[in-house]
Amino acid sequence: METSRYLSNPFPLRVFCHIPIPTATTISPSSSLHHFPLAFPLIVLRKMADLTPAMLYAIIAIADAASFHRFTGNHLFHMYLKLGRVPAARAVFDAMACRNVMSFNILIGGLIHNEDINAARKLFDEMPERNLATWNAMIVGLAHFELDEEGLECFLRLKDAGFGRQIHAFVVINGFEQDMCVGSSLAHMYMRSGHLEEGEMVLKGLPFLNVVSCNTVIAGRAQNGDPEGAFHHFILMKNAGLLPDHVTFVSIISACSDLAALAQGQQVHAQVIHVGVGSVTPVRSSLISMYSKCGCLEDSSTIFSESDASDLVLWSSMIAAYSFHGRGEEAIKLFNEMIGEATIIML
Repeated sequence: METSRYLSNPFPLRVFCHIPIPTATTISPSSSLHHFPLAFPLIVLRKMADLTPAMLYAIIAIADAASFHRFTGNHLFHMYLKLGRVPAARAVFDAMACRNVMSFNILIGGLIHNEDINAARKLFDEMPERNLATWNAMIVGLAHFELDEEGLECFLRLKDAGFGRQIHAFVVINGFEQDMCVGSSLAHMYMRSGHLEEGEMVLKGLPFLNVVSCNTVIAGRAQNGDPEGAFHHFILMKNAGLLPDHVTFVSIISACSDLAALAQGQQVHAQVIHVGVGSVTPVRSSLISMYSKCGCLEDSSTIFSESDASDLVLWSSMIAAYSFHGRGEEAIKLFNEMIGEATIIML
């Protein structure tokens, strides 16, 4: 029965309010007082603003007594959320003995609606299981609060949850497939999960290429065992007149490492200096590793010695370089120096 039929006529609610208020001892899962009649006024209440206080309290009292029923409990705290009573909604949620994914989804959506993204994010992280509606609510919420990086990271985690293709279908249906940010994110998701062809098909559907989309395919090729393909797209990127950034260089230096291609690595190093990203820690770390794998340990040592002594990432890269060349004593010595340096920094 549609609730819209009663929005202009509260008589059914008045009848409902004359039902004797049950208690926990009089309501059980097999009770003759069915769950739907208890939830019905809550559904209507969310769409009405002119209920008298007496009617409101009677409805809440009856529903509260049965709130341990999942169906009724969901509608009860949903009503609280619509009324802006977040603590009351959370109290009902926490008191429910049996909750399902819908219970979590309702609360996450209500918390976001009531401007509490931190509580929504915490609840999302604590969920035992999620469905597509959960991910959609969280991504939209993060985007609403302009937490774009977290929203993108949440989107990329969908690959692990198995919802990536469903999201892709949603994107296409709603006409977002040519949006540069959405398209690059989709491609990144496919690349990270090893689906290179699908990722590149998404990129080919974009109206144009930019640095982000080029970085996506270069990183995807490098991370999925195709360093030659990474180089190919790096050359295409430069031929298109796009200027590589530090993200590009980290991926392409990694490709040089995999190929043990010293000449190409030295050329890339020269471009790093020319572009002015030589001081970026991930780039320096990649260069240390690349020169080490190409047999030029001294070059790795030179880059390390010119770096900030407080950066533990670079210390770790140099220790790994010594270990790669079988220089165990130097590796242990450098490790002890790193511990001493870290102690001084903490003091």
